[in-house]
Amino acid sequence: MENRTDQRVFWHGKLKKESRKTWQATALTALCSVALFCLLFSYKKMYPFGDGSVAITDLYSQYLPLLYHFYDVVTGQKNLFLDFSVSGGANLYADTINEVLNPFNYVLLLFGRDRIYQAVNVLVLLYSTASAVTAHIFLEKTASGRRFQNVALAVCYACCGYMAYNYQIIKWMIFPVIFPLFCLALLRLLREKKGGWYTVLLAWQLMLSIQLGFMTLLFSLFAGAIWLYTCERKENRTRKMGCMGIDTLIGICISAAVLLPSAILLLQSARSGENLSYFGVMKRHGLDDLFERLFQIANPVLIGLLFASGCFRKRKRRSAAERFWLYLTGFLWLTVLLEPANLLWHMGSYVCFPVRYGYMAVLSMAALVAVRKERDADDFHTENVCKHPAGLRLCCVFLLVASAVSALGAVCLTLIWEERLVQAFSSLAISKVCPKETAVTAVVLLLVGVSAWCGQKVLYAKTSGEKTGGAGFPGMAVFGALVGGFCVYTMILLPPDYAVRQENEAAYRQMTEIAKQAENENAASAEPSWLLAREADRDDLPINAALVDRKGSISGYFPTESKQTKAVLESLGYLAPWVSVRAVGGTEISDTMLRNVFVFSKEALGQSGSGSVLSNQRAWAELLSAEDVETKHRQTSEEEQSVDVTTGSKEYTNIMEVFPAQELVLEDGTLCISVTDKQLLYLDAGRSADEIFISVNGEPVEIPEKNQMASAHRLIWLGTFEAQEVMISVTDRMGTPVAAQEMELGALHENAWQAALQSGIARILQPSECSISERNAQIHVSVSAAEGETLFIPFVAIDGWKCIQNRKAVDIEPILGGFLGITLTEGENEVVFSFEEPGLKAGVGISILGFAFLLILFFARQKAEAGWKIAAEQKAKAEKCFGMLYRLLLAVFFAGIYVVPTIGMVVSLTGKIVMKFFG
Repeated sequence: MENRTDQRVFWHGKLKKESRKTWQATALTALCSVALFCLLFSYKKMYPFGDGSVAITDLYSQYLPLLYHFYDVVTGQKNLFLDFSVSGGANLYADTINEVLNPFNYVLLLFGRDRIYQAVNVLVLLYSTASAVTAHIFLEKTASGRRFQNVALAVCYACCGYMAYNYQIIKWMIFPVIFPLFCLALLRLLREKKGGWYTVLLAWQLMLSIQLGFMTLLFSLFAGAIWLYTCERKENRTRKMGCMGIDTLIGICISAAVLLPSAILLLQSARSGENLSYFGVMKRHGLDDLFERLFQIANPVLIGLLFASGCFRKRKRRSAAERFWLYLTGFLWLTVLLEPANLLWHMGSYVCFPVRYGYMAVLSMAALVAVRKERDADDFHTENVCKHPAGLRLCCVFLLVASAVSALGAVCLTLIWEERLVQAFSSLAISKVCPKETAVTAVVLLLVGVSAWCGQKVLYAKTSGEKTGGAGFPGMAVFGALVGGFCVYTMILLPPDYAVRQENEAAYRQMTEIAKQAENENAASAEPSWLLAREADRDDLPINAALVDRKGSISGYFPTESKQTKAVLESLGYLAPWVSVRAVGGTEISDTMLRNVFVFSKEALGQSGSGSVLSNQRAWAELLSAEDVETKHRQTSEEEQSVDVTTGSKEYTNIMEVFPAQELVLEDGTLCISVTDKQLLYLDAGRSADEIFISVNGEPVEIPEKNQMASAHRLIWLGTFEAQEVMISVTDRMGTPVAAQEMELGALHENAWQAALQSGIARILQPSECSISERNAQIHVSVSAAEGETLFIPFVAIDGWKCIQNRKAVDIEPILGGFLGITLTEGENEVVFSFEEPGLKAGVGISILGFAFLLILFFARQKAEAGWKIAAEQKAKAEKCFGMLYRLLLAVFFAGIYVVPTIGMVVSLTGKIVMKFFG
């Protein structure tokens, strides 16, 4: 009895000591990450060691403004669903709920709204540190006993090229934090058939991002299969596959409250129209962005450690864990290198960040190093004997010096080329446009890898023993991980004197100051005049400036930007590239209409806005004119080439004249128009602005956002003219006149337009008659109207809008192809427009069912383990059924993502080669 007590005390003390060492190593991992970022922020003069921000590219223009929107939502200033200030009213539920479900974002509340653009630095630090901690926990569970080595591997994971390259899409950075814990939950499910944590973490990831959640599902499918076929007995596979299938389905159901509305938004977004077709991905070989993909997953320290450990040598026997991580790493690398498969993992979408699941490959490599090093320690004691201590020590010194010199060379080369490397990476296509910088980056990564390899090859000897005592020098691995992290982040974080960074920071200071002044003046109220300001784009502010300074704008840039919004605004001649719309283009007519709530005295419903861009503008003008007019065909005689408009009376016509260019073209291809009264001329060139050059009376015209390769029919303002002949030259890049049949010219008569606004034909509602509640996503209108009058609200009628008129639900019939509007009844009208998220109610119902299934599954497993025969039989049947389904899905997805696209790519490339040499 006494011996047993002593043994129990011994084991309790040992476990307590081991636990303390584990937590100390975890704390060291976090400290290394924090120290690295403190060094980086201090060197780059970024907050909290300066005033700088990490904001670049998409973080600057898209995701940082969304963090301001998140702040406004959680502080009760805005609703969760619709934002009125951007894009003619944008459904931001998918983007906002992702941010709300991310606990890291609540750190921003500690800094206040005006410091969010600097507080994002702290978010980047926290994401990296948390990733390092969760990776260390994962590695300790995977290969315990190598704690200092695991510190190095965890730092490699948290400071890899993927994290540096993709931090600008900051909403993705929580996935590398969750993923190590998700892998532990997945392995627990596969080993013990306990899937509670797996289900919860899977559902959370699906709610955080539909795209990366889809990649997580694919990882679960393929990683689970690799484990079951390499580490599990054949007789147990089907039941464990079934168990995994059941837990995966429940996880998908639980996430439905977010997943279903997000899927609807994605299908309705402009992005869905840009996706490659299934057969389209087969034409992509991926060599153009191969370097960018390798930069993100090929961590040089991990590769150096793998080569040093002899992982790639042929071995007669490998452990089950080593086989699993080796096969999984190879599988993920194959996915990255095989472009059709890589695109299908991204759901065939446009890929500017070409390997969004790269953190999975990095963690898999780290786990492979960990299990390999665990085996190395055993091999070393049996195979290596120190026969020549002096020579061994000399070799150690040489390798240490080589490691230090390589690391120093990598750092020096990075610092020397820093500005050029930063500029190259900012292009998001470094290998395409910057070959020299690409080569320098490769050399830097090679030096870091050599440093790690040399450090790992250092063998230290016990001076008092006959044999060496370890398999490497783990301190050098930590040093290499920190050097690698410093180099990759230095290549991407903007230096303090970089012009773009200074402009970015000045823009956010300006926007936050505007918002602060507005708040002090109570301007950000429910009055529509604030939200409908519709300010034009400014080059010194990001596209989503309205989310930061709270001033309304047509402009917006979101992954879920509606294709309906894009189509409506393009039909009015505004610029709408990719997943954004811009307050660039249009005319004074549409600008005025989109800044006000109108009541028209004539019927406006049913007008489709399906004509040409200038015809649609004319249709808007006709709503304010005393009588409908049609375009008069102009005669070729010189007398009728001038346009006269009478504005002295209350009745006038032809506010906007539209001329086919064929009627104005001269023999040399120049357009000629004679004007008498004050007119604003607008050109629909029929081509995107980057393809043309325009001059008016010999003077070149500056085209806003000329580099945007989209919206061929966006309107270009040529100027204001009066009593003169205007000569317009439109040529392509080669100087050839653009064909007249492609173009239209619009002439807006300024005096007639101003008179129309004052005529009373259309009435602009005052703030007392119309209020907009950002908090409740509602528009309240209280107005007296005559029979047949039309209410026009300048927000796009996207799915989800409902209307209550005098306490009765009425249908919304879009005006001019897409704006909110209804016919008013005679007398007083109380109208409430409200927004309900499409698919939300159904999604919430499915989520409730998912939680119910999770509870049922939990109790069924408890009863089965307790020996309840019926529960065990039903559980076995369900597992067998879902196991067969799992096998079917595995075969379909493997063939559909890897086999068929690879064959198609080979056939496509073969055809191109044959056509090139023999065509």
